[in-house]
Amino acid sequence: MRPPESATPRPAGPNEAKVDCKSDSSYCRERKGEIVRNETSLVADAQRRVLGALMRDPKEVLQLAQKLGLTAQHFPDRGLGRLWKMVLARVQQGLATDVVAIESDRFGLGTIDPEKDHIMRTLTSASLDPANSAGSFEENARLVMGAGTVATSTTSSEKIIFEPEAVYYDGPSGKYLVDAGDYFRTYGRKTPVVTGVQRHFVTIDDLDAKEAKQAARDAVADAEVDRHVEWSGSLAGHRKGLIQSADGKPMLVLTSPALPEPKPGAFPVISGFIREAFPDPTQKTIFMGWLAGSYRSVKAGVHHPAPMLCLAGKPNAGKSLLAFVVKQVMGGRSANPHNAWSGGLVWNDDLFSSELLLLDDCQGSTDHRSRMNFASAFKESIYSDEVQLRKRNTSSLSARPVWRVMVCCNDTPENLLVLPPINSDTSDKVILLKTENITPPVNTSTPEGKQALRRMIIDELPAFVNHLDGFKVPDELSDSRSGVMAWRHPELVEAIESMKPEARLEEILSTAFSSYLWEDLPATLTANEIESRLLHRDSPVQVQAKSLFGTWSAACGTYLGRLADGDSPIIEPAEADRHLKVRRFFVKK
Repeated sequence: MRPPESATPRPAGPNEAKVDCKSDSSYCRERKGEIVRNETSLVADAQRRVLGALMRDPKEVLQLAQKLGLTAQHFPDRGLGRLWKMVLARVQQGLATDVVAIESDRFGLGTIDPEKDHIMRTLTSASLDPANSAGSFEENARLVMGAGTVATSTTSSEKIIFEPEAVYYDGPSGKYLVDAGDYFRTYGRKTPVVTGVQRHFVTIDDLDAKEAKQAARDAVADAEVDRHVEWSGSLAGHRKGLIQSADGKPMLVLTSPALPEPKPGAFPVISGFIREAFPDPTQKTIFMGWLAGSYRSVKAGVHHPAPMLCLAGKPNAGKSLLAFVVKQVMGGRSANPHNAWSGGLVWNDDLFSSELLLLDDCQGSTDHRSRMNFASAFKESIYSDEVQLRKRNTSSLSARPVWRVMVCCNDTPENLLVLPPINSDTSDKVILLKTENITPPVNTSTPEGKQALRRMIIDELPAFVNHLDGFKVPDELSDSRSGVMAWRHPELVEAIESMKPEARLEEILSTAFSSYLWEDLPATLTANEIESRLLHRDSPVQVQAKSLFGTWSAACGTYLGRLADGDSPIIEPAEADRHLKVRRFFVKK
């Protein structure tokens, strides 16, 4: 049996709906609307009351049914009424109320196929008589019968009704958007929207069919003008509803992030993961500070720039498990920005619906320009006041999604190439943590084990985010701009340094010096002269140099400049040729 929904019950039950329509027709129409619409508080109250009684004491159901007036007469069909009486009778006798038990007892209902859940399908597809009841007891019956969630057919008392003010129109796509409670439902045609609004006028305003149809058409036409939006979709960190773009255009956010509600408590499984992954207290504090800032940012719906978080470790060490925890803490939505940020994709609208931009075991690129594109796109997306939203077949809009970027990769130098180059522009924008192996509390080699572990994590999330909400980064590890400093593990920094293109060029030059092409060293040469010698057909490093430079004509000069400006033992800056405006380099063995 499912646990009861948490809600404060109303003092009155469905019998409130029994009014004298002759004496108060307006009140009757208002009540009629509440009766038919299955979202009414009266129905929800009856459902929660009966469920709560079942959880406390099954015998209390009888008293509650009598108090609320829930009898077999609420069902217009006699067979369904007998079925409801049967359930109450079994509760009274202390007997089981599941489908198989009822089938075995029969109660004069004939042969019932338990595999097809005939009783459940019959009972849950029934509607209560609107003259006697405040709504459908579908959820009550499902819970009493113990059959879980069952697909049911929509009946007259469960018809979907659209408030006219809940209809919006997306002009660029020509779609209608209707507020369905937790999200906006999308319709590509006008007809179903008019039908839903027509039901509103029939039920609530008591119009006849002809008047209601015309009123619905007028209401939808008004929505196309008055509630026209330039963009619709989910926007990271923003709650469902109408907002404005940076240039004042109306935008409709269709869903909200599913943030865990903070509650005091313990979270031994999650804390065990973090403790095993980061035995170094500094790394643990950096991770917790970054994650705490991410949660607060999404919770407030305000973007707060923060460094890219990279977790690097051995294969199967548990990095993806930590990424799953981060994803749930930030609202349960993630997207991969690698293609959009590396220049491989023009459109970026798929990223706007996810708070966490996650690169998990992506293949790094040896092309330096691709990595530079990634670095530039990352800085623009995270550290700017607004981001341009590029969607197919529509004009671009500017908005500010609430984003954080996380990378999970192996700790080998070639795998670390997925990161943007760490230089003076990005040194304060990348956190690099080395993770150790995580041992899960359950065997995750089977689907059942993985599912069990996920349930453990989900159960602990309220207590964990409650802890994050109050987490404070120590002053020595904090940053005035992002809240947490861009700390990097020394071993990983060394691995990245070894893969820098200028470091590879220095190694290639050291090998090339054995050739006769370099017998004149030491010498002062331009970048073109050095590149020509490296790519000469007699050069022993021709293939390596060609691979390093690729198709970028300025690659050699750029890498030589970095070596000359650093502490390279073989490349030093030389006086530039002012006449040709060419930089020269002093090359020595």
